[in-house]
Amino acid sequence: MNPILAGLVGASAGAWALTKGRQRLALSRAKHPSLGGHVRMAKRVAGQMPAFTQSADAWFQADGAPADVALRRQAGFERLDALFAARTTGRAGAAGTVSAERSPLATSAVTVPTRPCRSSA
Repeated sequence: MNPILAGLVGASAGAWALTKGRQRLALSRAKHPSLGGHVRMAKRVAGQMPAFTQSADAWFQADGAPADVALRRQAGFERLDALFAARTTGRAGAAGTVSAERSPLATSAVTVPTRPCRSSA
């Protein structure tokens, strides 16, 4: 092969790699810092956190409100719950008719398709 041609091919490949590397670095720097890290690490940290539960009475009286105010809050919350349940009955019924075999929403785990592999034969 001609040395000049080989040099041009090598220089253009190097320039292409440098451009791609610069683009990748810019993309990495553009991400928000909270997006860094790994999901496994986040799950491990979340598993170390203690569970937090609160009774309904304590929830509606979280700011130290009197009992009558807490009862009004709870009644308002139950009214909103009934209102949204009535509004979404058609949608919830339609979602229930989708078969579990075809809907990824009905599965309990996310499935990832496998990569196609090339056989050597």
